[in-house]
Amino acid sequence: MLRYIKMKIKKSVSIILFLIIILLSSPYVETASRLNEKGKESVSKPPAATSKPLPLPEVKIEKKSVRQAHDADKNKSQAEPSKLVPERFYQGEGTASQPASAVNPHTLTAWHSQQGVGVKVFEGREIYEEGLKLYQGEKHEEAIAKLTEFVEIYPGGKYGENALYLIADANYIISKKDETMYQSALDAYKTAASKFPKSHKREMALLRMGKLYEKRKLYIEAKASYQTLVNEYPKGKYAAQALIYKAEILIEEKKFKEAHKQLERVLVLYPFSTVVRDATFKIADSYFLEKDYIRAEELYREASQKWPTFPKANPLVMFNIGETYFINEKYKDARNIFFDLINLFPQNESAAHAMIRIGDAYYKEGRHTDAVLVYAEVISRFPESEDIYSIRMKMADAGIEQPNLVGASAIFDYTSYIEPMNTYQDVIVKNPSAPLVQEAMFKKGGVLSAENRYVEAIMTFKHLLTLYPDYKMAEEVKSAMRAAFFKIIDTYHSQKGFYTLLLTYYKNFDPFLKDIKDPKILFEIGDSYQQMGLYREN
Repeated sequence: MLRYIKMKIKKSVSIILFLIIILLSSPYVETASRLNEKGKESVSKPPAATSKPLPLPEVKIEKKSVRQAHDADKNKSQAEPSKLVPERFYQGEGTASQPASAVNPHTLTAWHSQQGVGVKVFEGREIYEEGLKLYQGEKHEEAIAKLTEFVEIYPGGKYGENALYLIADANYIISKKDETMYQSALDAYKTAASKFPKSHKREMALLRMGKLYEKRKLYIEAKASYQTLVNEYPKGKYAAQALIYKAEILIEEKKFKEAHKQLERVLVLYPFSTVVRDATFKIADSYFLEKDYIRAEELYREASQKWPTFPKANPLVMFNIGETYFINEKYKDARNIFFDLINLFPQNESAAHAMIRIGDAYYKEGRHTDAVLVYAEVISRFPESEDIYSIRMKMADAGIEQPNLVGASAIFDYTSYIEPMNTYQDVIVKNPSAPLVQEAMFKKGGVLSAENRYVEAIMTFKHLLTLYPDYKMAEEVKSAMRAAFFKIIDTYHSQKGFYTLLLTYYKNFDPFLKDIKDPKILFEIGDSYQQMGLYREN
């Protein structure tokens, strides 16, 4: 047993020794031990004698007294004043280490005072900042005066650029309320753009210059300004808007084809611009004004499907859409648009036009009573409308064509419908506009003829041609007069009024009765000659 125990102990000791040998022979232990040895050597051993120190630069120190040093600094500052350049800080140019945007006014003041610079530079900055505050406070006239004072003293540099464009912007804002300021704003932008042609503010200036020219109806200059903007800044913020403004002028000049091209350029060149929607509706508007109502309707429908909220925010666009449907005889679609317009913009002038068109649509569909009721409501809701006489004329026409649809009412005024002749006469006397007066006189003559009041009808027609010799329906008036004369001749002949018949014929021979081809009238005139003995037998 004892021998067995000794063998076990001897074997265990052998295993332990073997493990220690393996551990000591591992790389980690060797590296750690070596580093430990090297650390001890670096602490215990000095550097080798063979290493040489690095050479140091030779420095010569000149001994000077405190006074001599002060005098030298003073002379240096006087001999090199250009190195101070205080104006660069004021003008916003900054330095290589401190850009203009980082310059603190308070630090700048301290720096100027340390360098012995006068306070004139800081006062200039104060003038600019005061003008800027006035502009931001919407005191534009005062801002113009203050910034002009600044520019006269400090015309160059970054602040000079800002000041000139701010002066122009202030004039532009004032011009929105005062048209006499258009030229002042134009001149201010021209000055700023000529002195600082590379300014990033020039793009906006060109756009506003174009708008100012446009307001003065200087369309050639306006279009040139917009085109300059597009040429110089084709990828700029306002290029697409400039093309739209240019197209609007072309539409005003009735150059619709050119306008289409400009607007289509917006769609092609700026497909992701926010003004694409405006350009699309403008194209539809141009076709509408060109009276191509089929194409206009197509474009309005497409645009409204893509941007359904836009028309509902623009009463004029809504009215044009409804008018397009009405002209294309799609009366139900037209009424739907017009009703929406009235509900969205009840006080807008377009609402009165929309209500009139609703009445017209009803009348076209044969719903005459509904039409008259709508016309009466328009008169009640918009008594000051410029179309009030036009509405009364429509009611009078309905009263002539479709009498007895409505009677007197305590709520609505149906007088124009019930008394159409009085309505026509009222329009003639009050003379609201030449076209309405012409229409009223023509219709009054027609009604008189229909009532067999031929003499009164002829007198009305003659009065119309005397007042308006260039009336576009002059031939229709002459034809109506000729028909009335024929009726008079026929009546006089049937009553044996041969003398009166011949007298009427002679007085109105030229221009109304000299070329009669109706055989019955020719016979009655000849017979009257014979009855009066005014003929020669062969």
